[in-house]
Amino acid sequence: KVSFLCLISSKMEVCYGWRCKLAMPFKKIANIVFNSLAIISALFTIFGLSIFQLDESKAWVVFTLIILLLVYVFYQTYRVARKIIGERYPNGVLPIASFARYSTSDGKQIRYELFRHIQIKRPFMNSFTHNFVWTGSKLPEISSELQSVGKVKDNELKDGEMGKQVSLGFKETLLYNSCEIIHLLMEIDDSDEKSSPHLAFDVKEPIRSIHFRVELLHAKHDYHEKAKLTCQNLDKLKGPIESESVLEFDSVSKCFSYLEKNPKVGYRYMLKWVRPN
Repeated sequence: KVSFLCLISSKMEVCYGWRCKLAMPFKKIANIVFNSLAIISALFTIFGLSIFQLDESKAWVVFTLIILLLVYVFYQTYRVARKIIGERYPNGVLPIASFARYSTSDGKQIRYELFRHIQIKRPFMNSFTHNFVWTGSKLPEISSELQSVGKVKDNELKDGEMGKQVSLGFKETLLYNSCEIIHLLMEIDDSDEKSSPHLAFDVKEPIRSIHFRVELLHAKHDYHEKAKLTCQNLDKLKGPIESESVLEFDSVSKCFSYLEKNPKVGYRYMLKWVRPN
């Protein structure tokens, strides 16, 4: 999750190695389909010959039974396929990458912008739910250039923490395997400086990359503070930090920037910095 804004990863899944990872579920689906078609073909052959030997009324009864059998087999195939895909993609999407940008020119008015690249893993989808945790005292104003924004609702997280969620509606219904760019813009009033200066991302499933960019445009020339990037096991958040590294502040672009390629699954990546005076 990202928090300053804590962005909750909605079951992040990635492309790297996906052919191997996805092979088994789709092999199961393919086996069901082809085995079913083989059985149906055999039945059509047998009953096809028998139909010609029956009178018209009985032939129609047999034909109706075959059609019902065909519908039943395809329904069961659909049900099993949906179950397998649902277990692998609980949120119905395969996230590819995420980019979060935190920008402020005075330390009080903040623009938080998020881009997420996803692939739909449901028969169809009309909206995407974005979960987040905001540590400030005033709720952000949310907009999007690519989706329609719904109402912000309370959302209790698994660790007992209270968060928020907002629904982002697509311009048109997206079908299975369609790709989409999720865009979210939050205009935030943090004039009381109650928010915690950090970004965090929970990697619950593989993802290709996560990118943090923190722009402190009001930082003076004597600002030389360093940001800390920590990596911690999601099951041991109250325990010791497993790894920590330091990021230098770029005085030219006035930002901290960090790209993590193929981050570890089951870990929280958090970037913390010191507020400029």
